[in-house]
Amino acid sequence: MEFKAIADIERIATESATAVVAFGQKNFGEHLDYSDASIEIVERMLESAHSAYRNGQLAAEAVQQQAQFIGSYIGETYRRNHGADWGLVTSDGAKAVGLQSKSGVLFWPVTRVENRILNGGEDNVLHYYQLLVRKNGTPV
Repeated sequence: MEFKAIADIERIATESATAVVAFGQKNFGEHLDYSDASIEIVERMLESAHSAYRNGQLAAEAVQQQAQFIGSYIGETYRRNHGADWGLVTSDGAKAVGLQSKSGVLFWPVTRVENRILNGGEDNVLHYYQLLVRKNGTPV
């Protein structure tokens, strides 16, 4: 796998994360503050999105859009608290937006969020985030 940091991806992710902060306040009455603890709130928001998807109230296109925004919040939270770069990860010729931690761990929060919405709790983002923090050597 190869990673290439890209400033435009970071800019877009930062803007998307800011939109999630406003969305969380408006639609859930929750204050997202980019703390590690705020990922628990995000997990609850995603359970709601999964229920809407399962009940046919959330179209596939909306799942992808929500994944991009909420995944950006998770990635930005990690980047701000633990250090990482946004960019493109290339694996077997396929490219995906992801991050590389200071310790070199590659991760894809947008993909994880999409899986969480589609599959439910088996793709819990709080557990995912906590694992990423442990891999970087910082306790959650």
